[in-house]
Amino acid sequence: MQQQVDDLRAVLQWLSNETQQTVIVFGVSLGATIALRAAEHEHTNVKALVVISPDAHTADSDASARSFLREKIALANDHRLSAKLVKLGEPPYIDPAAFQRRAGLLTDLGGIERGKRFSALLRETLFSLVGAYGFFGMVKALRNMNRIQRRLLPQLVSLSLFSNPPRLAVPVHFVFGE
Repeated sequence: MQQQVDDLRAVLQWLSNETQQTVIVFGVSLGATIALRAAEHEHTNVKALVVISPDAHTADSDASARSFLREKIALANDHRLSAKLVKLGEPPYIDPAAFQRRAGLLTDLGGIERGKRFSALLRETLFSLVGAYGFFGMVKALRNMNRIQRRLLPQLVSLSLFSNPPRLAVPVHFVFGE
């Protein structure tokens, strides 16, 4: 996690130096959390933050996600989905396979993007990666995503912006909800 924050800080410093302007930072989910942490130390390089659904407390988020999945699957009365939930297990989801299974269930049950199934989002992501990096670059990017998840997910178990809030000297625009 600290490496992600340090990397963003380096980018913010470089961009601000190159443009001679302060930067408006936009982050979603964990990216929003990383942006909040980086901006704590880069107030001279950051003009403002726009953060959408930052990961603020992993334990509560995991519990809420599990509750959402239980409720939706019970309403659907779908034994296949029930089996997937059992296979997922209880939080925390600290390995990439479990985290990705959770993402698949959340997506398919309307918890990520309304009207889209996980397979559709996965296809969109793969096509975007191929378009940006080519086939072999896509494979490398996917491997890197798994490697980063393997390192980062165990650290996120204790993430709590409530117990250790960022100290910010710039405007922050928080966006939560549907």
